[in-house]
Amino acid sequence: MDSILRLLVRAANVGHIDDNEPLPPDIAAQDKGPGIIVTILSLTCITTLFVIARLYTRARVLRAAHLDDWLIIVSMACTWVAAGFSVAANLKGAGRHVRALTQQELHDAIFFVMTGFVPSLLSFAFPKLAIVALLTHLMNPSRIHRRFLWGLAGSCFVVLCTNIVVEFAQCNPVSALWDKSIKKEDKSCWDPRVNLYTAYFAGAYSAFVDMYLAVYPTIVLFRLQSLSWRKKAALSIALGLGVFASIVAIYKCTFLPALGSKDYTYDTAELVAWTNVESNTLIMATCIPVLRPLIDRIFGRQFLGDPSDPSRPGYGGGYQAHRDDKGYALGRSGARQSWTTGSPMAADGHELAISPARTPVQGLATHWETMRTGQKAWCFPQ
Repeated sequence: MDSILRLLVRAANVGHIDDNEPLPPDIAAQDKGPGIIVTILSLTCITTLFVIARLYTRARVLRAAHLDDWLIIVSMACTWVAAGFSVAANLKGAGRHVRALTQQELHDAIFFVMTGFVPSLLSFAFPKLAIVALLTHLMNPSRIHRRFLWGLAGSCFVVLCTNIVVEFAQCNPVSALWDKSIKKEDKSCWDPRVNLYTAYFAGAYSAFVDMYLAVYPTIVLFRLQSLSWRKKAALSIALGLGVFASIVAIYKCTFLPALGSKDYTYDTAELVAWTNVESNTLIMATCIPVLRPLIDRIFGRQFLGDPSDPSRPGYGGGYQAHRDDKGYALGRSGARQSWTTGSPMAADGHELAISPARTPVQGLATHWETMRTGQKAWCFPQ
């Protein structure tokens, strides 16, 4: 029996190095930093291209900027600030084992890692507000649902900010978080589980909000009978890419225990990287639905749609003219329009005047009704 217990203890200690023993050279040389730097900078540069394309589409193609554009600019700025802190942290020693660092390297590495979490959390808090700004304009939700969407994104913003506060409030003085030279009797710190559980809740809630904002437009779109399955699928994919950010957020939560690790600089490397991946994924998902007019200009309307469908610029990807069995889907919403015989929008040779009316479905389509024939018509984004 004693021999079995000794074997179990030996097996449990395989790969374990006593804190009083020097690190073997191969372990001391381990460094995740270069890979983290390349990953973060590459992904952030790609996301920046998406943001530039989005802003160009709004400013030069559609000639209209909206609240969500400004929120995305703030998000991208936070992402770059977070990337800068991450690079600085890795240059100072983050990604290496704590016991392989000097006291000053350890101080600087932990400081930059922890400070970098502030813009990192904000970088995927602001895009949620941008998504709500876009969806409330495109999907035309009821007043109650509109308030719910803003409340959802706003509450997530508050939760993420609370996570930031808890992170820095857990020790007094706050410098004790990264200055390991401060003696135990000169500082007071909370139970590390407080910060860990707060981070778990913030990560889970962020993932839930991303998932809801991705699924919501799909549900509305598939309730519209006048929209083809092809167009429903295309719009659902474009507006629902936030589901990937939700998946990343869930996966990132598996690295949160590193926040309480004794080997903080080495074990938090993946957490820093996946936090950056989450923010970049969400920003790209927010930009893609707006790029349709730019893609049409570059590749022609045959690239993503029916070339026979004329379109006019709208809030996001424009509004598309389309005829189906219910009538005519028109150009921009909110405007009175008419077409005469011989025009592309002529209705079977008859003059057609359109005035907006309330849709029975609180969704993407806005209900229209012809003044002469009484037929129904619909308008929707491309």
